[in-house]
Amino acid sequence: HYTILFLISLLFHKIQGLGINQADHRGSTPLHWAIFSCSELAMVYILAWLTQDEIQSRDEEGFTAMHLAIKTSDKLQNTRAVRLLLYQ
Repeated sequence: HYTILFLISLLFHKIQGLGINQADHRGSTPLHWAIFSCSELAMVYILAWLTQDEIQSRDEEGFTAMHLAIKTSDKLQNTRAVRLLLYQ
């Protein structure tokens, strides 16, 4: 279910001609979407290509990938996204 959401968001980015760290109309990057959709494989792939500054980018609401990971981990009782970001 979540993987499908992520694939749709990647397709949206590709159709819009956006790169691996380019934000959509809400300031969300593919990393933000990977975390939101709980796609661990996508997070690992995207993190391999980003610099630390790119990982720290904020969306329009001011959230970084870590903010979203913490918010998501609370709902899902899963801290994998937080751990992935901490070890970058």
